[in-house]
Amino acid sequence: MRLRPLLLIAPLLAVACSAAAPTDASDEAEVASAPDISHTAVVESGRLTADAALSVDAKLDGKVRAYRFNGFGKTKVKVTVASADFTPSLTIDGPIPGQEGHVVAFKNGKKGSASTTFEATLDAPGAYRVLVGSRAMLAGAKASGNVHVDFACEANCDLPEIALADVLRDLQSKVGKEALGAAVGQWLEANITDADLKRTIADHFAQVTRSDIPDDLVAPVIPMGMLRVGQGLFEQDKKAAVPAPATQSFDLSALLRDCKVTRGGRKPVNAALPGLEEGDFPDYTYDDCGLARAEAFASVLNGLAMDNGSAVVDGDKKYTTIEETLRALVASGHRIKVDNARYFADFLGLAYEGKSVRAPVWVDTQIALPDGGTLKMPAPHAHHNIYVSGPLLNAHLKFYMGIDNGTAFRAQSNVMRHWSGGHAMYTYDSNDDADKVVKLLSLGGALRKKWMLAGTDKPALGYGTIGVCTDSTAILEYAAEGKVTLFPLAHPKTDAATDEIDAILAKLPADVEGFDHEGALTRIKTSLPFARIDDVPFKPFVTSMKKL
Repeated sequence: MRLRPLLLIAPLLAVACSAAAPTDASDEAEVASAPDISHTAVVESGRLTADAALSVDAKLDGKVRAYRFNGFGKTKVKVTVASADFTPSLTIDGPIPGQEGHVVAFKNGKKGSASTTFEATLDAPGAYRVLVGSRAMLAGAKASGNVHVDFACEANCDLPEIALADVLRDLQSKVGKEALGAAVGQWLEANITDADLKRTIADHFAQVTRSDIPDDLVAPVIPMGMLRVGQGLFEQDKKAAVPAPATQSFDLSALLRDCKVTRGGRKPVNAALPGLEEGDFPDYTYDDCGLARAEAFASVLNGLAMDNGSAVVDGDKKYTTIEETLRALVASGHRIKVDNARYFADFLGLAYEGKSVRAPVWVDTQIALPDGGTLKMPAPHAHHNIYVSGPLLNAHLKFYMGIDNGTAFRAQSNVMRHWSGGHAMYTYDSNDDADKVVKLLSLGGALRKKWMLAGTDKPALGYGTIGVCTDSTAILEYAAEGKVTLFPLAHPKTDAATDEIDAILAKLPADVEGFDHEGALTRIKTSLPFARIDDVPFKPFVTSMKKL
């Protein structure tokens, strides 16, 4: 899912339109300075990212099309716009939020040219828009016709990162060892109630009171036997159960009038630790209306899964199940792509001075290493990404069991941290096998209903006691592939086979209750969120895996 590796393997800058030079009569208009686009009619047309599209075809009909992408400071991009119908031009504005319409770069195509290629380095972090139009549009006229856009990010394409050890060293130098140790103690007291787990983590973090913080700091560490208790302890702000959605109707063909959304953000961890924050980096490559529509669609899918009377409507047609809805989308020209992807769990969610902190929660698997000690691994996360694209709906959703809202479909609204990875083990495409996609996501709906009802009277809607994200992903994986490649699985051991989900669970390992170490090592390898072990950014784990 990462942008930079994709660019290494995919030549995306070939111009699609190789027709003769266009003959737009208004090409005679000249634009010598940055255009004023404050009153330009702009159509938000999607995202230019690795998990959306890096190459798009569109039609202009008198309005400029806007495609969004992220900049992370000194980000270098290259854009090619081509058309056989007019002389193309492009403008980049931003950063967003706050500076829509502020032109940071532009290029007016050479008169009579069928394509325009442009490189720019964007100093400030934030989302930006590539505004695609014509020379005529920049001069105040109108133009119509087909256009092709190729986009490549060539430098500084991910959130900047910093290692936890470097953060602790820098904070030591600013506030002193004693103040840092006291702040860590306050965090433990506020966030962890289990006495044994608190003591275990405190022992690992005791290093912050010493001057010799190692580069390969491994902390905090949760023992495998406490996985169910510990894995969800680091998202305290999300522990309040979200009520099941009320009965609702989602109109496929109607645009939203109210596009208000609540985006994630960051807040200080402790006033005594300047620059250290917790929370998300909101992703403004989703415009407000696009994100609001994706959130509404995820919400109605959750309602359909619970059979609570929710519906999706399209004109005089009404769909009351996930299967009916997805089949209608495919029939109306939508493409649904689903991938089963692996990550390192970003439970701590830390940032320091604007950088993403590489700080996973570690799990002690208790698998013995040849030269002593045990294998400790960054806690895995897994979910299914769902990409819907078409004439009525464009959305990126995820499906998994989490601290917030239990087992659910969720709209993706934050920037994924590069260190957490994102390796897709399997990909399913409605263009290749629509039935498989529909059945897979329908089973996800059935799993949501089963686990939401089972978790009603449990903390965090059963997270940790019924299962975790890897369990929900493994159930769908087994249904589609007949095997499981994820570790660890936290569901209780069961022999029940009352329905399809229980029958699958009975065949899956229950790792908290004990597991075969050799088989677990195979699943640990296939749970990695990077294609190669050497790409993993945590050296202690890489070294241990190579020993094994």
